[in-house]
Amino acid sequence: QRDRARSSREVIKEAGQDEFIENFYDKHGTTKFTGYESSEGRSKLLNIKKLEDGNSMMIFNKTPFYAESGGQKADTGLIQGDGVEIKVLDVKKQKEIFMHIVKIISGEDKLAEGVELNLEVNLSRRNEIKKNHTATHLLHKALKIVLGDHVAQ
Repeated sequence: QRDRARSSREVIKEAGQDEFIENFYDKHGTTKFTGYESSEGRSKLLNIKKLEDGNSMMIFNKTPFYAESGGQKADTGLIQGDGVEIKVLDVKKQKEIFMHIVKIISGEDKLAEGVELNLEVNLSRRNEIKKNHTATHLLHKALKIVLGDHVAQ
């Protein structure tokens, strides 16, 4: 779990990524996470970028998708709109900017900055991940009580 937490702090490994994030931040600021209130919502596309592996990265003004953090895996789900279907594979966060790693199924020609789309988290998967994450914390606490404070996660 420690390795997963460490890797969650890594950014998408592409040339110029840090510069891209800085430029995005200067233009738009941070993006808003709405996932504590809702698992779906309508959002405006602020940026789309093709990745070297054939997938794409999309940034919205707000998102219900949780980015991998603290060892908890990122949400997956769907993004849909008029003739658009996109599968969310992963979500990364850098400088409070949520980046959705996606596979575009249909409607790529309809995607442009400013278009509004519906974002929907796979809620059953999120709930299973939350249960596992909570169980890990409970187990860690129990181990510390029984074995002592030297136990590290």
